[in-house]
Amino acid sequence: MKLLTIPKIEELPSQEQWNNYTISREGGSEISTIFLASIEQAFSSDFQFNHIAIYDNEELILGCPIYVSSNINLEIILPDNFLNRLIYYWRKLDRSFLLYKVMFIGTPLNDELDIFVKTQEPEKCFQLFTKELARLQKAYNADLIIFKNLIDQSLLKYLNRYGFFGVNSLPNSIINCDFSSYEYFLNSLDARKRRNINSKLRKAKNVGYDVQIKFGNDLDLDNLFILFENSYLKSKYKFERINIGLFRYLIEKLDREIIWINILENNYPVASSCCYIEKNSLVMKRVGIDYSSSIPFIYFILHYETIRYAIQNSLKSIKLGPTAYEAKKEMGASLQSTYLLIKHENLVFNKLLPIFY
Repeated sequence: MKLLTIPKIEELPSQEQWNNYTISREGGSEISTIFLASIEQAFSSDFQFNHIAIYDNEELILGCPIYVSSNINLEIILPDNFLNRLIYYWRKLDRSFLLYKVMFIGTPLNDELDIFVKTQEPEKCFQLFTKELARLQKAYNADLIIFKNLIDQSLLKYLNRYGFFGVNSLPNSIINCDFSSYEYFLNSLDARKRRNINSKLRKAKNVGYDVQIKFGNDLDLDNLFILFENSYLKSKYKFERINIGLFRYLIEKLDREIIWINILENNYPVASSCCYIEKNSLVMKRVGIDYSSSIPFIYFILHYETIRYAIQNSLKSIKLGPTAYEAKKEMGASLQSTYLLIKHENLVFNKLLPIFY
């Protein structure tokens, strides 16, 4: 086996193999070479990038993107407990307290793990892989290595012997949309949730709003960017900052069509969801809100109309992603568990960290 580490995906000699593997996995186009080249350009000033490829003879058997980010809040990766809250309030006094430099296995724009493995000798492959991760961690002087959200823990059995440990991460929110109409969807909810949704919709309609569906580049990019920036600034979870480069990339490079579901007030967008279709699901990738809008419950209204769009277009579910769980459960969402794999560069701290989970 041989290993290759490259800073730019365009330098990969086996791009066709890489893409053949990635398109066969769910969400695979999010680590296609076109995707990776685009985010390298869009986020060149925000992150440091690398890509690992392992070959058995001439066959590509493992591939994954890596990015390094500075000043990551430790409490984001900790469970919501006393320690988490203590760190949060202490940082109000010392803004630099426990801000880490992190080497992520994955990409800035994907919430799930971005790695593919195809080998009959996984232990030998992962031994080579983890040795290279340790070298890169030292080269970047990174405090933590984090494998982004896993849907299952199949990789953990190969990685925990090299010092990685698995912890619960931010769950994904999923809404079942396999209904013949929006009314049937509402009727599937319990009476309290149904009354809650109908009440919010009624109050918003009394103020007045319109729904606009746009595709690809048929939109006012600069105005929508402001909405997404608003949501980033308001959110506690600040792993990656949305920038105008992201939108340029989405429109020009992503190998699938983007659907923009917008809420209009006086013909002007005041809320937007950036979505795409993955198999039979609508992935709600990013949300942008004008919090000064006079439309009440605008965050909820945007989600309700996105659900309506999914049902009208015969999609089976919506992937809402992490955060705002109580609000999303009120809309009928269920939670899908995900996990992080973590390794701290300090061996003593690495032994202590699992105690807090």
